[in-house]
Amino acid sequence: MSCSIADRIAHAHVDKSSLPYASARLKPMHGNLSGWHLIILAVIWIIPFVVTVVSIARNRVASGTAKAVWVLIALLVPWIGLILWFTIGRTPAPAD
Repeated sequence: MSCSIADRIAHAHVDKSSLPYASARLKPMHGNLSGWHLIILAVIWIIPFVVTVVSIARNRVASGTAKAVWVLIALLVPWIGLILWFTIGRTPAPAD
């Protein structure tokens, strides 16, 4: 009995373990980190970032432009921006 090429392809057996991108060989994008590890790492970054943005927003000495620049610095270079803000960016408010 003659089979068409489409029938042969549809019923062909493929050994998936020999495929270069078989599911057993795929690795997550972030190595062996699972979902909750990534959540913990995100929280470790988000909390200091939010504290920094609140500190920048509450600063009475810096102008609106300076505040926007500091937020951009903190966002673009996360840990360095946070450290820079708390070491050289914050200026004490003048005494009343």
